[in-house]
Amino acid sequence: MLSDFGIRLRKMVSSQDGEAPMTYAHQDDYYVIGLVEKGTGCGIIDFNEICVSHGDVFIIRPGQVHRFVSSKEIEG
Repeated sequence: MLSDFGIRLRKMVSSQDGEAPMTYAHQDDYYVIGLVEKGTGCGIIDFNEICVSHGDVFIIRPGQVHRFVSSKEIEG
């Protein structure tokens, strides 16, 4: 859903085979703000590994190289 202010809300879930979403390294030209509602996941942001779990919030700034490495029943 895209608002009049250019904000897009999207649900993030693990794939049915347990793989993490977006496993390839890439850059975006917008902010990604994530709230983990369920499960756990690990990713790489600018070559630093981060792991998140229920209740965590993470921010990816425009231009940062990032990818998901693994997830376990993650929703956010």
